[in-house]
Amino acid sequence: MKYILYSAFVVALSYPVFSQSNVVATGGDASGSGGSSSYSVGQIDYANNSGSNGSENQGVQQPYEFFTVSISETEGVIFSLFPNPTQDELVIQTTGDLSGYQFQLTDMNGKLILTEPLVHSETLVDLENLPSATYHLVLMKNEGQVNTYKIVKH
Repeated sequence: MKYILYSAFVVALSYPVFSQSNVVATGGDASGSGGSSSYSVGQIDYANNSGSNGSENQGVQQPYEFFTVSISETEGVIFSLFPNPTQDELVIQTTGDLSGYQFQLTDMNGKLILTEPLVHSETLVDLENLPSATYHLVLMKNEGQVNTYKIVKH
């Protein structure tokens, strides 16, 4: 009798307990000769801590962010763009004869945001007042397109 009451008590208390309850990317059930298991793919919980020196995201999955330097050469002129992704400004470094070169910054819809001639070996493109988004930076020479770069602003 004690065993039945004890079993009923344990079953009654464990009924509302769930191992995980959250929106995840995918998941499923796996079974084999040794038993069965449920699994999920995706982050089930996270915490964001911030202070005066920066912020930290704690969680199961963290994104990797690669900062790239785009380098290209056209007619003896070498172009370097960095950092990408960026937060405030983009640097365009050039070597060679820049006569006739300019850049255009457009949003993903093709709306022209900024256009400037390239006259110095290092040009700073101010992105501070633009919203976080993906932009296109188009290098042009004498109104002809030379190269296009995808710029990510956080």
